Amino acid sequence: MKKCKVCEKKFSEQGMFPLVKKGVSCYSDSDDLSQKFICKRCLAISDDYGKCSLCFEDVVYHMKDLRWSDGSQYCKEHISEVQMDEEELEDWEDYIDYISKD
Repeated sequence: MKKCKVCEKKFSEQGMFPLVKKGVSCYSDSDDLSQKFICKRCLAISDDYGKCSLCFEDVVYHMKDLRWSDGSQYCKEHISEVQMDEEELEDWEDYIDYISKD
């Protein structure tokens, strides 16, 4: 049984998410974990913890280690995969205009 860091209730491991250590830019292996857990209920209502929309692992980050883009949260490594710089955005807009012409 694992204890939730937020509500301090004990749950089976299936009802818990491991917390990534503060400051980790992207989870890669168990060395990045803090040995603390958060339950699904607390995660759903928490303002302090969240999940990266692109990380495949079911791990939870501290909100300070996540970035927002278009309504989703991303770890520091994955945010670059979803944000476009001005030149890239302009290229896409030009491409869309090109394929939209009659």
